[in-house]
Amino acid sequence: FWLFVDTVPDTEIQAVAWPGQPQANLTICADDSTQLASIASSSDWDYQWEVRFPAGTGNWATIPGATKNNLTVSTALVADDAEYRLRITNDYCSHTTSELLVTVVALPNVSVAPADSLALCAGDSVLVGVTGSSTSYLWTFPGGSFSGASFYAKTPGTYVVAGTNANGCTAYDTLKVYFFTVNANAGPDQTVLPGSTVQLAAQGGALYYWY
Repeated sequence: FWLFVDTVPDTEIQAVAWPGQPQANLTICADDSTQLASIASSSDWDYQWEVRFPAGTGNWATIPGATKNNLTVSTALVADDAEYRLRITNDYCSHTTSELLVTVVALPNVSVAPADSLALCAGDSVLVGVTGSSTSYLWTFPGGSFSGASFYAKTPGTYVVAGTNANGCTAYDTLKVYFFTVNANAGPDQTVLPGSTVQLAAQGGALYYWY
């Protein structure tokens, strides 16, 4: 009789940093992602990722199509905090890794005020601001930038404000500033005889001042 003893595909999973990322993180923003992977791998092993949601209380479920030794986790996969683990099998043996909790941080609320578009006269300025749950704000606009919640805008164009919360998550809103266009027209030239009058009719505005 021949007795074959196979090895258990015993390994664990870890978060792996993306290229250019200083370190891997299991806490991600709602619009971000992280990568999980097995510490060791083999071409003789089969992989199946599983997820538990809600974390700590839900049932483990297989993730369709997640059959590689790595997994990209984002809100497109699960929209909230969840636990992930990897089931590894070879011809005869299997191993299930410990779970990793991935925490999803909501993006801050960012809303420009008083409106999404403002008009001003040439040479004038208007106070613009932002409300929300961010801890810092950065405005960028044609010809400059400003750090803070409110300031006086005097340049036409699109203003983009980025709000960042304490977790480093950033959300954006935009504001369009444009100039009012006023074309004053006093009407056609006229000839008036001595002692008579003519009627002048202006166009191009809402209020008029003659001089």
